Amino acid sequence: MKTKTRKTTRILCASSIAAMTLLGSVAPALTTVAAEGSTTAATVGDTTTPNQISFDKKILLDKNENVPNTTISYEATPRAVGSTEKDALEHAGFHNVVDDKTPTFTLPTLNATTTFSTNDDNDVSIDPTTGKKSITKQTNITASSLVSLVNKPTVFTYTLTESTTDGFITDSEGKTRKLNIFVGYRNVDDENSHTLSVVDYTLADENGDKKSGFVNNYLTSDNPDPDPNKNTKAIKVTKKVTGNQGDQTKYFDFKVTITGQHSKVTATNSGDSKVNDTTPTASNSTVIVTTQLKHGESLTLKGLTKGAEYKVEEIDPGEYESLPGTPHDVGDNTAETVVTNTKNGTLPTGIYLNHKLPFNILGVALAGGAVALIAKKRHEDVLEDEDDE
Repeated sequence: MKTKTRKTTRILCASSIAAMTLLGSVAPALTTVAAEGSTTAATVGDTTTPNQISFDKKILLDKNENVPNTTISYEATPRAVGSTEKDALEHAGFHNVVDDKTPTFTLPTLNATTTFSTNDDNDVSIDPTTGKKSITKQTNITASSLVSLVNKPTVFTYTLTESTTDGFITDSEGKTRKLNIFVGYRNVDDENSHTLSVVDYTLADENGDKKSGFVNNYLTSDNPDPDPNKNTKAIKVTKKVTGNQGDQTKYFDFKVTITGQHSKVTATNSGDSKVNDTTPTASNSTVIVTTQLKHGESLTLKGLTKGAEYKVEEIDPGEYESLPGTPHDVGDNTAETVVTNTKNGTLPTGIYLNHKLPFNILGVALAGGAVALIAKKRHEDVLEDEDDE
């Protein structure tokens, strides 16, 4: 008789494991939980913290993108369970399934949030699947309110939905997950004392495939790098000096103001001037970048948030004519802004550009020398004529 009992126990445990796999269980540890109508333990996953559900939130970034300031919200609402899923749960020994159709139950809505910030840049790693930069944070949902609703092992079925008001975060695997929350006994002592708690949960997509959480992409500017061979996203500010008095060695001060920017920008100057830039915060999404450019030099900004706007300003160009700063939407394909300064004037003959002045002076000096030689030659010829007389 004992042999038969042990065999039955092993069969139930094996079927429970198979059912949990079908339901997309993500908990790595195992514990024993008594299923309804049986003193035999069904094998399911364990939760590290009592009555708490934890899942991963990952954001993928391109190589020139940085972690944005953003908060993503999650809401778990009761879900009607399908017949296939219910059969799998019952096969695992859980006959008390509570969903949004169950009478006499008013199930609570469960909420959680995940917050990322520019301070998380040091926690970025390389995602082994996509090769992109990535950052992952754990999100926790407290489900203790479910325990007080029942007096026996129960499965609660929910739909977990993520949402964000930030248009620069998009999902790549769907915004919803099927969430099953298992309330039962963590061990024999809990069973003997009839102490219930949240002992496991399963998280799966609409197809029933197991998921550890949500994966999202961070969207930045759709503008390509001016070099079509580079698959990066950037804007570029280029300096150009023209005119017969334009000094192409002169440095001009530039300021780029970006609004709606939710992450640090990657700013580089093709010359040797220093670049200064501010860091956006959760309450202030404006970034200001300043630098100096001379003729032929460029300022390149990468990792701009999709939907952001930027304005290029030249600070006090002096006597040079300059185009005013014009607001650009990052999505308007204005990848390069060329700021042209022109300075013209009436100059003495032979002087066209002030940086060529030394050469022009040398030319005048040489011309003067030639006149002196001619005058000297004529003077010598006159003296020779006088001697002949």
